[in-house]
Amino acid sequence: MLALAVRLIRDGRLPTYGWSIGFVLCAQVALGISNVMAGLPLKVATAHNAVAAILLFLLVGLLARLRPTPSSV
Repeated sequence: MLALAVRLIRDGRLPTYGWSIGFVLCAQVALGISNVMAGLPLKVATAHNAVAAILLFLLVGLLARLRPTPSSV
């Protein structure tokens, strides 16, 4: 996913999606590591799940944005 974010930033057409995915991905990794290090505290585990949902919404939005529109007949 990090490669996808970098590619979106470098491509220039969708840099906002690239920066957003990169930032949210870094937050997700940081929360996952802190979950393991702190022994799964409820607040951090909940934040980890919330960031995962945000990341999912970003990726679905990107997919919808990249999908070609059906041509009208």
